Amino acid sequence: MNRKYLFKGLFLVVLVLGTVNYVFNTSSSEVTISSLFILIAAVIYVRDEVSLSTNDSDNRNKYQKWIDRLFVAIFIVISIDTVISFLIYGIS
Repeated sequence: MNRKYLFKGLFLVVLVLGTVNYVFNTSSSEVTISSLFILIAAVIYVRDEVSLSTNDSDNRNKYQKWIDRLFVAIFIVISIDTVISFLIYGIS
């Protein structure tokens, strides 16, 4: 496993713990203009993962694929929370 995936995996551990803490400890989420960057990042990461997964020359091992897919899943969960908060509370 190369250094990029080692750091990405460590960042993913922090991101997962932070996301779980945020979801359980926050009663309502404020949506600001900067929240749009989360939605844009989610779309970019999903597009990249789909294009890598369908590419025949993908030479990542299974751990690297799991790290990438979990990273995409976290961004999807955060973006869904942002969209639902926007529909309920509007933009602040």
